[in-house]
Amino acid sequence: MSNICKQFSEMIPKKVALFGDSIQRFDAPTHKESTCSIRDREFLLGRYCASKALELMGRDDGVVGQNQDGSPLWPNGTIGSITHSKGFAVAVAASSKDYQSLGIDLEQMNRLKPASIARIAHESEQKSIKDDVSRGTVLFALKESFYKAQFPIYKKKLNFKDVAFSIDFNRCEAQVQWTSSKLNVPKSVYNDWKVTFKLVENYVFVFCLFENA
Repeated sequence: MSNICKQFSEMIPKKVALFGDSIQRFDAPTHKESTCSIRDREFLLGRYCASKALELMGRDDGVVGQNQDGSPLWPNGTIGSITHSKGFAVAVAASSKDYQSLGIDLEQMNRLKPASIARIAHESEQKSIKDDVSRGTVLFALKESFYKAQFPIYKKKLNFKDVAFSIDFNRCEAQVQWTSSKLNVPKSVYNDWKVTFKLVENYVFVFCLFENA
């Protein structure tokens, strides 16, 4: 596992397994750049990281399939999430007895254009984000991780403005503040979503979990 991903593992609960690596370290002969696009290699690397995360849980059936909607199909009794960005991939896995769902996202910082922030930020978020590209990237990653975590539960395809966060950039934490009628989620469950993030080198990593009732 790469050093940058080891730093990400420091922010997750002990019951969650994390494995991440870079394409440069992913040396399987069938994944050579000459025969595989960078996107395909990142996809394969993500699946490899998912199998390694399952191994860290002690599972020997660590094959992650694919649902008809394209989302990862995790082995029975497990949940997880996969992300990749610019040559890195990270996966997390846990027992479904401990959590309802997990979602992660990895983004390279400062790639978001200022004009894109208005498309991403709900009006309640715009005061804290403004045209700050770094904060906008964090917000983008927060929403991506939330969408991944909510999908196995609610099966809803959301837009960026279907959820709004209150973000503490000093503590690297976020709290769900509002969701649209697409989710039909009562405010009483907002606190059950735990969302944290960490900036390492030129990346932001977001971890989102939905606790069991």
